[in-house]
Amino acid sequence: MGYGQSVSGEKPKKMEITMEMGEVSSPGVSGAANLLGAGGHRVRSGAYLLFSWVLNPTDQKQPEEIDVTRMALTVAAGFGGLVALVVAYRKQRDAEEGRFVERFGAAAEQLGHVDVAVRMAGVYAMAGVADRTRNMEQRQQCVDVLCGYLRLPYDPTSIEDHQVLTIVRNPEREGTSTSREIHFQYRQNDREVRNTIVRIISDHLRRDDSQSWSQCSFDFKNVFFDNANFSGARFDGSITSFEGATFGGAFTSFALVAFGSRRSSFVEATFDANRTLFTGATFDGTFTLFNLAKFSGESTLFEGARFGGGETSFDRAMFDGEKTAFVWAMFGGKKISFLGATFSGKETSFLGARFGGESTLFGGATFSGESTLFEGVMFGGGETSFDRAMFGGEKTSFDRAMFGGEKTSFLEARFGGEKTSFLEARFSGEKTSFLEARFSGKTTAFYMATFSGAITLFDRAMFSGAITSFERATFSGGKTSFYMTTFSGEKTAFYRATFSGLKIDFNHPQQWNPAPKFDWDNPSSGILKPNNVKPGDWPPTEKHDPELGDS
Repeated sequence: MGYGQSVSGEKPKKMEITMEMGEVSSPGVSGAANLLGAGGHRVRSGAYLLFSWVLNPTDQKQPEEIDVTRMALTVAAGFGGLVALVVAYRKQRDAEEGRFVERFGAAAEQLGHVDVAVRMAGVYAMAGVADRTRNMEQRQQCVDVLCGYLRLPYDPTSIEDHQVLTIVRNPEREGTSTSREIHFQYRQNDREVRNTIVRIISDHLRRDDSQSWSQCSFDFKNVFFDNANFSGARFDGSITSFEGATFGGAFTSFALVAFGSRRSSFVEATFDANRTLFTGATFDGTFTLFNLAKFSGESTLFEGARFGGGETSFDRAMFDGEKTAFVWAMFGGKKISFLGATFSGKETSFLGARFGGESTLFGGATFSGESTLFEGVMFGGGETSFDRAMFGGEKTSFDRAMFGGEKTSFLEARFGGEKTSFLEARFSGEKTSFLEARFSGKTTAFYMATFSGAITLFDRAMFSGAITSFERATFSGGKTSFYMTTFSGEKTAFYRATFSGLKIDFNHPQQWNPAPKFDWDNPSSGILKPNNVKPGDWPPTEKHDPELGDS
């Protein structure tokens, strides 16, 4: 059997090899595409003849009958068309690059003009340049220029209708006469130009077509915003930064904004507008940062906001406006932190909020307004901490709150307001701790609260207010301890409380005077002290701890 023959003696089918070119739609290279189309046909024909001869030589004519020269010219013509296409493409790319540079330069020159009308035209021109290009690097370059303009020195309080020059002289070193000058120059009627830039940017962040700027990064560091309205915008670039920015005017709105950037930062931002709105906003990036931010307007609303992603931080943020609301907000992700945050406004509300992250931290936070409301809040995840938090004002309420995380801690927390209430609160996590907490307000109520976790600790806690109530509370977990706790208020009551847990320990109280009231105190009631309530020899004997002093 010869090479190229089948077993049956039939001739094998010829192998067809084709080379197809993709469609070329660019108008600047249509001629080259046509040339390549013809050349491509010649390449296919030549390749077919060549490979058929190699793979099936028995079915071919004699080699002298093959026009090798014609085949070579055909292949060469095809490759020539390809070269022409590449050259045409490069020419078009260079031309487009040149046009971008020309338009970009003209728009930038207008933005630097002293006349406000020319600068305004430059804003629209730069936006137009960004819209014309599909090159994301070029679009980012245009956005950077507009953001850079907003970062230029600006004095919103100046009423001058001309350029103002401020010179600050500082000595280079103490004891020398050499000075350093810093010049700040403010542009004529710059407020309108700046407001126009913000409006154009926000409009492009609401679009969902090819001219959307949502994929760009934005650097608004130290920018002043007057009545900023980014409602409905979407930030999906790598970084969105409002660090050190100041928001003034009647309102600031980030309502329904979607923050999808890896890092969204409002670190050290100042919100001075009367109303600051983040209602319905979503934060899905790796980092959402409001560290050291200051909210001083009349109201700050994060109602219905959703925090996902990795880390959400309001560490050392200050909320001193009349109302701060995180009502029905949802906190997920790995970490939610309000460490050292200060809430000093009239009302702070987390009503119905959901905390589902691995850790929720309010350690060292201060709540000094008239009312602090965590009513109906759900704390899940791994850890919830209010360690060393301070609650003042008239009312602090955790009514019907649910603590279902692995650990809940109010270590050394201070409750000094007129009323502290955990009405019907539920503590079902593995461990709940009020170690060394201080309840000094007029009324402290754990009425109908439920403690069902493995460990509940009130060790060394102090209840010194007028009224402390654990009436109808349920202690059904493994161990509940009031070891060395101080009960010194006018009235402390555990009436109708249920002690069904493994062990409830009241041993060695720091103070038991006036004595807390239990159902079994009255022999005529017929109610006996449960055996799981310690000490067995009732009432407990006081034992003073010198380390606690008289505090």
